[in-house]
Amino acid sequence: METKKSDRKKLAATCLILAAALLVCVVLYLIWQYPHMKDFGSSGRFAAEEVQKKAEELVGLFSEEKYQEILKDYAGKELLRAADVRDLENMFVTASANRGGFQEISDLVLAEMKKAGRLYAVAEVRAVYEHVTLTYTFSFNEQMELAGVYIKSQRPAE
Repeated sequence: METKKSDRKKLAATCLILAAALLVCVVLYLIWQYPHMKDFGSSGRFAAEEVQKKAEELVGLFSEEKYQEILKDYAGKELLRAADVRDLENMFVTASANRGGFQEISDLVLAEMKKAGRLYAVAEVRAVYEHVTLTYTFSFNEQMELAGVYIKSQRPAE
C-alpha cells in the first residue's frame, strides 16, 4: 500500500515538473514570436531615406489602385504567400471607400521590429485624402521587399 502511494506521489511530481517545463517553453516561444519594436537605425541594416522613399511610392501606388504593380515590384515572399491582388484591393477599398483625391502625406514614422528572429523596417505613413485620412503601416524585410501591409481609416469629425 505504501509503495502505491509513493509511486503516485512520484508520478504526480513528474507530471507537475513536465507541465511546468511545457508552460515555460510556451511562454518563451510566445515571447520570441511577439514583435519587439526598436528605434529606427539601431541595427544599422536599413537606410531611412530608402524606407521613406519606398513607403511614399507605395502610398502613391495604392492611391492609384495599382495592386498588381505593388505585388510585382515591391512584394517579398512573405506578402506573396499571404495576399494577392484581390486581397490588396479589398483591404484598400474597405479602408478608403469614398476617400476622394489624394492630398498629402502628413506624417511618416520609422521603426525597426524583430519578430520570430527576423528584422523588419516599419514605416507608418499618414496620408490625407479629401474625405478621409488613411494610416498605412508597411513592413520591409532586410532585402527591402514589402513583407506586410496594414491600412486603417480615420474619418474626420463632421
